[in-house]
Amino acid sequence: MKHTHILFLLSGILTFTFLTGCSASRQLGEGAKEPKEPLQSSGPPSLSVDKQAAQEAFIDGVKAKLFEDYDEAVRMFQKCLKFDPQSDGAYYELAVIYFRRGEYDQALKNIKEAVRLNPDNKWYLLLYAEVLSYKGLYMEAAAVYEKILKQNPTEVELYFDWAYMLIKANKPEEAIRIYDTYEQQVGLDENVIIQKERLYLRMGKLEKAAAEIRKLINAYPGEPRYYKMLADLYETNNQSEKAAKVYEELLQIDKNNPNALLYLAEMYRIKGDAATATEYLKKAFANPSLHIDVKVRILLPYLQQIMAGNTEKKEEAFTLAQLLIEAHPGEAKAHAIYGDLLYQDKQNEDALAQYLQALELDSSVYEVWQQIFFIYSDLKNYAELEKMTESAMELFPNQPAVYLFNGIAKNSLKKYAEAADVLTTGEAIVVNNPLLKAQMLSTLGEVYNNLGNYARSDSAYEKSLQLDPDNAYTLNNYSYYLSLRGEKLEEALKMSEKSNKLVPDNPSFEDTYAWILYKMGRYEEARQWMEKALHNGGDQNPVILEHYGDILFKLGQTDKAVAYWQKAKALGSDSELIGKKIADRKMYE
Repeated sequence: MKHTHILFLLSGILTFTFLTGCSASRQLGEGAKEPKEPLQSSGPPSLSVDKQAAQEAFIDGVKAKLFEDYDEAVRMFQKCLKFDPQSDGAYYELAVIYFRRGEYDQALKNIKEAVRLNPDNKWYLLLYAEVLSYKGLYMEAAAVYEKILKQNPTEVELYFDWAYMLIKANKPEEAIRIYDTYEQQVGLDENVIIQKERLYLRMGKLEKAAAEIRKLINAYPGEPRYYKMLADLYETNNQSEKAAKVYEELLQIDKNNPNALLYLAEMYRIKGDAATATEYLKKAFANPSLHIDVKVRILLPYLQQIMAGNTEKKEEAFTLAQLLIEAHPGEAKAHAIYGDLLYQDKQNEDALAQYLQALELDSSVYEVWQQIFFIYSDLKNYAELEKMTESAMELFPNQPAVYLFNGIAKNSLKKYAEAADVLTTGEAIVVNNPLLKAQMLSTLGEVYNNLGNYARSDSAYEKSLQLDPDNAYTLNNYSYYLSLRGEKLEEALKMSEKSNKLVPDNPSFEDTYAWILYKMGRYEEARQWMEKALHNGGDQNPVILEHYGDILFKLGQTDKAVAYWQKAKALGSDSELIGKKIADRKMYE
């Protein structure tokens, strides 16, 4: 407990001492009682008194003290005592100075003399108690506070000091008795109740501690905070059933209390009653007074389970997320986490709507922008992806991934030169992220290939693979472009083989491997690999179907080749030569 009395003693008391001067001890007021155990003098008896000289020395001491010349002040007060050894004021002033300087032994010696000479002076007693406290003499300090209160029964705030000294002296029962006395005089006090609760807990008396909190509930039955205090007390002491009963009691007066709802939801979850737990949780989520951050923390494990492939609680997660938005429609994070759930459930369009709503409410969260980039990329909506990334560049100029997505969008929109510029800029600002840098370079490799700058394309791909040698997509794309050009085919075959080992049964990767074999004139092996691609889903890809027709033609199976060219055209092949191949039943490279 912080003591405040000494602040007054060190400043305001100057006026008091100046007025009383270096006089002898004040006489007790009429009817005043001597202390129970009078303090004995440790100083010499008075031999002679020179009042005038004592008074002058005292005044000089007060002046020195006012100017914080404490050494001079001490000298003057000691001089005063030489002329008047019975000066309680001089002893007191010396005690104040020594206390202020942390010289507690000297402070104690002098305040004892001041109290001996003037035993009923409240200010002397207050400083005496304070010094005893700093010396660790807590029981003696408690006795002084008891005396002050007997003399000044209306100054009830001193009960706190008295009790605190008893607590420091490890006398909790006696401290509780003092707090009880305070309550009898003043009435119920929350701070006192909390102090008593802690003392009872220290003594291992849980029910007595609970009874103290129950006093507050009985006095203020409409205050939810006191129910929570009692429930927390039981919970932290492994009395969860009693805590639950308190929360059920709270719900009788506050049916939507979020603390009670959440606690009971968790209790029933632990018990295995999932249905009841969910009902309590839904009520808590529907309550706008429960902070959104608490709700988001509860939802995150649901999201993580869905991301891990566990959809057991998916329906419950979506219900809670919808309640979250209904309770907090103006909170960006409510829409963002609902968007995350929808995205993980592959509901891209609905997820996009939630992310866009989140951005309208708060455009400062980069992660929301990035999720939108992923969705536009998944939907192949490159025009919107380009527009969104350009807006994001203004807000997040140092986020390299924004440049990557913008480059992907421009490349897909055939703005190859612009894509090369933005990707070069983005690659230059990547720091301590080799995988992102590798992805940037890989995309640059594709862009330069589209520009016909094959030297730069190959260089970008090779730099990318140095940073991320096991990136199957980079290996596949680089090897495919080499096969189209008919260059470095042995190297291309090794890269394609590696990509198929890293990601087996991928029809695009198998098509690349088959096409390299085709370019090498190994048509039968090419046919076998292309049939793997068709078996793994490539039969719906017009490029793969056309490639298979080309291989069949080289193997002398013209009718089958034409049939596959026709299938490719029916599926929307944009090959410039497909129509001519079908019409002429010939191969055109």
